[in-house]
Amino acid sequence: MFLHRNIQLTILALAGVTHCISLKGQTVELNGISFYLPPNALGTFGSDNSPAVANLTEPLYPITFIDIASDNCSLDAIVADYQSSDDVFNIGFLKVILHNGQSNDVIQDLQTTRSKYGVDAIFPYSVDASTPPLSPGPYFWSPSSGIINAAYRLYSDEQGAFTQGLIPSCEGSYNVIPAAVPGAGSMTIGVPSRLYSMKDPAKPLAGVRVGVKDIFDVAGIKSSGGNRAYYTLSPPADATAPAIQKLIDAGAVLVGKMKTSQFANGEWATADWVDYHAPFNPRGDGYQDPGSSSSGSAAGVASYDWLDMTVGTDTGGSIRVPAGVNGVYGSRPSHDPALLKGIIPLSPEMDTVGILTRNARLWKEASKVLYGGLADNASLPGKLYLVGFPTDRSTQSDKIILDFAASLADILHITAEVFDIERMWNSTAPKEANGARLDDFVGEIFPLLTAKEQFQLVGNELYTQYKEENEGRLPFIDPSPSIRWNWGTEQADTSIDEARHNMSIFASWWHSHGQADGVDSCSHSLFVYPQSTGETMYRDGPYPIDSPGIPSGFGIDRVPSFIGSPDFALPIGESEYHSRITNRTEVLPVAVDIMGGKGCEGMLFDVIDKLVAAGKLKGELHTGKSLYGFNQTE
Repeated sequence: MFLHRNIQLTILALAGVTHCISLKGQTVELNGISFYLPPNALGTFGSDNSPAVANLTEPLYPITFIDIASDNCSLDAIVADYQSSDDVFNIGFLKVILHNGQSNDVIQDLQTTRSKYGVDAIFPYSVDASTPPLSPGPYFWSPSSGIINAAYRLYSDEQGAFTQGLIPSCEGSYNVIPAAVPGAGSMTIGVPSRLYSMKDPAKPLAGVRVGVKDIFDVAGIKSSGGNRAYYTLSPPADATAPAIQKLIDAGAVLVGKMKTSQFANGEWATADWVDYHAPFNPRGDGYQDPGSSSSGSAAGVASYDWLDMTVGTDTGGSIRVPAGVNGVYGSRPSHDPALLKGIIPLSPEMDTVGILTRNARLWKEASKVLYGGLADNASLPGKLYLVGFPTDRSTQSDKIILDFAASLADILHITAEVFDIERMWNSTAPKEANGARLDDFVGEIFPLLTAKEQFQLVGNELYTQYKEENEGRLPFIDPSPSIRWNWGTEQADTSIDEARHNMSIFASWWHSHGQADGVDSCSHSLFVYPQSTGETMYRDGPYPIDSPGIPSGFGIDRVPSFIGSPDFALPIGESEYHSRITNRTEVLPVAVDIMGGKGCEGMLFDVIDKLVAAGKLKGELHTGKSLYGFNQTE
């Protein structure tokens, strides 16, 4: 085990004070694995200079605390349980064992099997006012000082999904983790032992490791919004965004901030990503576009077993698209303005806070925490509408999508119907539309409520502050938001009011002719449309669109943005392709979206539960090249 100390030296211009040394913790290596030890002590042991402790001469020992009261079994069984449930624990932490038990049988077993695991010492750990209780699991201990520190395992963010690794500081604040491991310039992320967290009704997310999109406030941490100038100018946040604080209060462990395309605008990897490099989508050959704007959130949870869940935002597809192409579960929930505080806005009328994860059960549990519970529904929807579905099984992805639709119809005991939204509009358009085509009536809503409004809320202040501090110079803005903001400033000030008016008219029309409320269920109808069809979109081009432009037009994916309803992305299969990168057959995710009425998240999760129970969705997805763990080598 090798030990390194990180010390921050600050010169303070204060009378009578020449310097201040602040310990920032330690990094160590145990059995070839890097760990970080925060400077704050979790407990103390051995400060009484007992002979047994005095015989331990190394400056630092890896130790394991065993709660015999709850782990009333053999050391072999305890070790097997710890190894299967925790990636931080390893055999090296059995160098010294502390225990709190009175069971002579278990203590005798510890003594009998100690040589098998290379245990140097076994001590009872008595809890009193000076020695606070420890959770079971691995720690580091200094015999000379008696201090016990937590163990954070360090991982390299090889996929470039993070902007910062975080550790708790004090009073709900956070610091950037002051540690680094080799990784070709990759960010370092530290994760605490899962054994430290015990689930209970008040902490349903205890130990769940979470990353958050870098547009959320986190107390003590600066945000970048994907822009270097914004990061330079923004101060550390005073408080954590309420949406993230809800998860933390429920026991979730915040481990880092995730990359976003600039100010949550759509960008193609990698040409549009100028200030920061786009994350890497791990699926297939690893060189496909990761989607945007919650690209870091999706790529991270698709890449790393040690990351359980991420939080992103969805305005016009910013969770749904990355979830689809990275092959994870992702949700755009019903619009809830209360959750938007402490977030860099794109459009306050359409922004939502959503979850990305590989685990369907965790997805539902975290949604209960974030959205204040999921209302029970009397029944499932009576209509199943398919939008934009293939008409034959000419490709592998077409077959997967059509088979899923058939399975969903069987589970719901209804017949799927094709829904043509333009045809419905043409025959039932409201009189306020004055005969306008659907695309003409709603096509400018999204760009006006994002480009023009975001410049007013974010861009204008950024330009003003940057010029003040840089002798009139302008900051660099990535091509996509730059083009959109410039377009927005050219539009009349009254255009935003017109966009809101048209969106309200569309929402009323949709609730009358599309997704009406149900009599016995939350939503009379369920809409399903393809999200990702397994087509390649290489990050080195060529791109579907030659250059960034204005996100005008209309598609079914705009409906949730306009009416504030939930829309969930579901990976349903994988489609093979021949990669020009690897020269091998690889697989890419195939995904669909299911959309319910506003406030009907509970109904959507009921449908998902039935799909998982029937084997039509996987309850747990894999990380890496394949969401099902396949290894394509042809």
